[in-house]
Amino acid sequence: MSPRVTQSRECLPEQANEPEDLEARISGIRQQISVLQRELAGLEQRQRDRKRRQVLQRPGRSAASAQAQVNSQLRTLEGDSIHKLSQKGELVLLGLLVLFALVIRIYRLGSFPDTVLADEADNAQSSIQILYDHPPENGLFGFDWTPQPAFSVYKEAAFISIFGFNIMAMRLPSALISTLALIPFCMLLRRQFSIAASFLATILLATNVWYLNFSHSGWNNIDICFYMLMAMLFLMWALDAIQASSERPWLKWVYFAASGFFCALGLYGYPSGRAISLAVAAFFPVAWFFNRSHFKTLLLGYVVLFAVEAAIFAPEGIYVARNWEHFNGRSKVVIIFDNPDFKADPWGTMLKQLDWNVRGPWDGRVNNTPQYSPT
Repeated sequence: MSPRVTQSRECLPEQANEPEDLEARISGIRQQISVLQRELAGLEQRQRDRKRRQVLQRPGRSAASAQAQVNSQLRTLEGDSIHKLSQKGELVLLGLLVLFALVIRIYRLGSFPDTVLADEADNAQSSIQILYDHPPENGLFGFDWTPQPAFSVYKEAAFISIFGFNIMAMRLPSALISTLALIPFCMLLRRQFSIAASFLATILLATNVWYLNFSHSGWNNIDICFYMLMAMLFLMWALDAIQASSERPWLKWVYFAASGFFCALGLYGYPSGRAISLAVAAFFPVAWFFNRSHFKTLLLGYVVLFAVEAAIFAPEGIYVARNWEHFNGRSKVVIIFDNPDFKADPWGTMLKQLDWNVRGPWDGRVNNTPQYSPT
């Protein structure tokens, strides 16, 4: 037998045992990984316990404050492993999303839709009168043609003075403010949901047919979305600041005041903006439930919020009080309680209205003013 054949046969047992050796090595490595994972979990738990002891041993710190500090640190440790995308990465994504939303609003803003609605024309007329020194009675704190606070037509007048008297300038305020509203919307969602869910929901809002439709309108109704979301966001930040042991204890008062500022803007805007203040007030029991150990601070924060709102709206509010009947003239026309159908059949009218509200987003036939419909 040749030496080559002999050498080949001698290697056969070693090759035959190779799969068994690989399985043994793999099994050993798996056991090592399992041991290391248990050790890592134990070290992480020791680190949490050590941080808890350090906080609790600090002098002059109440038990509630210490526990809040512990919970904050634990959330930070856990959050590092939950959020896969850095904060910088999220800001970049949000910036790109806002830019996309702005582009689809600016595109053909002056020509689509190609018809100027009556409300757009009335707002533009009031704006031009302001630019030609014929402002409403009481100026900025007077009424527009609706009659509602003149703040919105002054805002439109500013855009017309910059970009000229054209359809694009009339609609640009709505396009910009509806784009800005996406930022607090996404930030509020991000407090509760994942990155993917938050950004997908923001994209859906940005491209929603009704939301996009009114962002192409020289009307101030879409402004309320921005005012409402900003009031909510600052209120949430204020509640966070109450629970956190921050080196800047004054920050919570700034957040409460900022929330009050946007509540006041809601009063200066479209009539539905009045609901912002009602919603903030109705939220107080919920905020109290989750901040029971900080009741006095929460109550004082709400006092600051509504005091700021009252101070900002005071010039307009005084004029409203002096012209109450005129101020509510439009409300008396559009309110359902003054509708003849409601007076004849209240329950039937309310059920019909509910049915219309449910089907309205996709069934344009229920809209009794089809000129406002995007379809």
